[in-house]
Formats: sequence, C-alpha cells, structure tokens
Amino acid sequence: MRKVGGIAAVLLLWLCGCDSNRYTIEGRIEDLEGTVYLFSGDDLLDSARVKNGAFRFKGTAETPEMGFLSDSDDGGGTFGTTLTLEPGTIRVESDPEIPGRIIVSGTPTNTAREEFEKRQTALIVEFHDPDTSEERREAIETELRMLHNPTCENDCPAD
Repeated sequence: MRKVGGIAAVLLLWLCGCDSNRYTIEGRIEDLEGTVYLFSGDDLLDSARVKNGAFRFKGTAETPEMGFLSDSDDGGGTFGTTLTLEPGTIRVESDPEIPGRIIVSGTPTNTAREEFEKRQTALIVEFHDPDTSEERREAIETELRMLHNPTCENDCPAD
C-alpha cells in the first residue's frame, strides 16, 4: 500500500510539472467575428473561431516568446495585437475607454507591458495637450526617457 501511495505522489508531481508551461489565451474583442490566428514569428501556431466576440487558445511555451494575434491568416486584417506567450491565463480584450485599443494582461510580462504602455500613453497625451507648459513638457521628456531606461538618472541620453 505504501508503494502505491508513493507512485501516486510521483505521478501527481509529474502531472503538475507538465502544466507549468501551459498558457490559455482568453479573448473578448468587441465586434470581432470569424477566426483569430495565433502566430509566433512567421509560424502559424493555432486558430480559433470567434463566437460573440470571444475566443480561446491553449498551448505551451517552453520559454516566454512573442506572439501575435490577427483576424487574418497572413498577419494582416483589421484586428491584431502582440502578446507574450508565457504560463498562465492571458486576457486579450477591448479597451472600454479607447475604441480600437486592445488590452493584454493576466500574466506577469503581459501585465507589466500593459502598465508600461498605459503610462507612456498618458505622458504622450499630456505632452501634446496645448495647456501643458514648456517646463512640464521637459519633465515629461525626462519621465519618458526614464520609463524606457529605468536605470538612468537625469543624464539619460535623448532618444
């Protein structure tokens, strides 16, 4: 009996280890229809039918890698977004505040990239606001350089 319990424990650990590199992509894009294609570089990895704007992919990634979702099998189309294929549940959804913008989150790299893009966009919008002072624009330029290179201080090179 003890031997069976030990074998069961080893089998359970093995099964849990196999799932450690699995990802799920859960998407919900407003007005999206048809099929969504998942690419890694030029390689088509998978496709999924869209139902009521929703789609789902499941796969594995031995190491994090860049992926691309599109509503066209040649990478063109009207919908497209990049994401990092990494273990966990990756959420891809329409931004409720900005039409046409896609939010990718749910896993560490995708969430960090989303936060980076949100902060960068806010700074750029503020920079281009006619009511923003020249002094504030200079501060925004510094913030943007530091956002792109967090290890530099005030002597960051201009982009």
